[in-house]
Amino acid sequence: MFTSSNPGKRRRISSLVVNPHAPAPRHTLVQGLGLALVGLSPGEVTTVRVPAGQGHGPADPARIHRWARARFPKGQPLAAGKWVPFANSRGHRRLVRVVEVGARTVVVDINSRWAGRALELEVELLGILASAPGSDAPPA
Repeated sequence: MFTSSNPGKRRRISSLVVNPHAPAPRHTLVQGLGLALVGLSPGEVTTVRVPAGQGHGPADPARIHRWARARFPKGQPLAAGKWVPFANSRGHRRLVRVVEVGARTVVVDINSRWAGRALELEVELLGILASAPGSDAPPA
């Protein structure tokens, strides 16, 4: 499966668990993807369009923050609209979008870059595996 919302950076995803018998989606990729795969046969390729509300969800205004410029490495170029790497105090790295740069502060948006956007995914079903022992789904 490849994501194609950003054609310059296609990303291969090795596996996805879909259980249509579960009360809620069992996969964590995108809520609207699971049921779109039901009925496909191994080897089939399809394009799935996932509305923004079923993808990564809406952009959350509470995830826009004003941080001290000192939180970024000295000399790191920061410009509004650019995605820059950031490591938190525990060393977890992620990309944040710079919204505004001031002399002492930087306004950043830590929403997913896909939040609030519809997705178009090119999917190839590689195979169907039997359900794991003890799972709540009947075997495929």
